[in-house]
Amino acid sequence: MDDVRARRVQVRERLIGLTGQVLAGRVWPGAWPEESTKFDDVPLAAFGERLAASYGEIARRIKTAVSMADATAAGFGTTSRRRIDVDTGIAQLRTSSASRTAKQNAQRLRAWLTTLPPPDAVIHADLHLWNLCCADDGAIVGVFDLGDAGIDAAAQELSLAHSLSSRFGAIAIDAYGPVDLEHVRRAHLRMALEHMIDHPPGTERHESIVAWATAAFERLAP
Repeated sequence: MDDVRARRVQVRERLIGLTGQVLAGRVWPGAWPEESTKFDDVPLAAFGERLAASYGEIARRIKTAVSMADATAAGFGTTSRRRIDVDTGIAQLRTSSASRTAKQNAQRLRAWLTTLPPPDAVIHADLHLWNLCCADDGAIVGVFDLGDAGIDAAAQELSLAHSLSSRFGAIAIDAYGPVDLEHVRRAHLRMALEHMIDHPPGTERHESIVAWATAAFERLAP
């Protein structure tokens, strides 16, 4: 146990790994930006810059690790992300404390949110920071929790690239390589709606999810 503690790795549901500065003046994990500022161009520390680039690199490596032909032959199915109930998510947003603009944008974009690009890659599908291990310079050295992995549109892998800030997302997407930014934005908004469904009123994270969905539909809506 002492050896594990010395390596600062938690071998339980989540593997946190080594920590360091992500946003200037903040530490990951434990000190996240406010939901409403995730889309601001806040500065990143050196650790955060490396983490963002490594995030995009890992997403690209996952995309190229298994061909569609091999995935089909192996019987891989599509991810659950393609089956998000957009209408239920919009209904949850509409009855929440989200801003009027966010609610209007979600309703206006209903058809766009339900029109998905064709599946063209095998993705992890849940590539958020709790499923990553990092070295002390911010490089990602481990990815786990493959329960949501499957076939989907490649851009879906980047649905959480904006999790810390627009700067983080921009670096991650640049490191990933060519991708349709509209598809990335749509994947992020769909993810916000999925979380609205998963965290209804009365649950611990409901208010933070509403804040996230509000900011997302105000700032990422085309």
